[in-house]
Amino acid sequence: MPGWLDPSATRVRLKEAQEEEERAALAAEVKALQVQQDRLCEMLAEIEYELAWRKLCRKHGYDPDQPRDELGRWTDASEYGAPSQSVLRCEPGSNQGR
Repeated sequence: MPGWLDPSATRVRLKEAQEEEERAALAAEVKALQVQQDRLCEMLAEIEYELAWRKLCRKHGYDPDQPRDELGRWTDASEYGAPSQSVLRCEPGSNQGR
């Protein structure tokens, strides 16, 4: 008879629709987790950069609190002792020294 649907076909279509909804929900969850993972990777890269910068500063004795002139030289050598060489002031993220 035209227009008549077999009950088993209806159940199959319902099951397929439910499975498609589950796949869509899973895909949305995976996408959200991927975005979160990408942000965590960015944060980790920033932390690693900051730790490397601090290690470099400790290694070369850089102290951002020491007073310096516009050329990066110490301005008050009596308080900190005379430097053996001129130390340039470079801030994290600058391209100086790269």
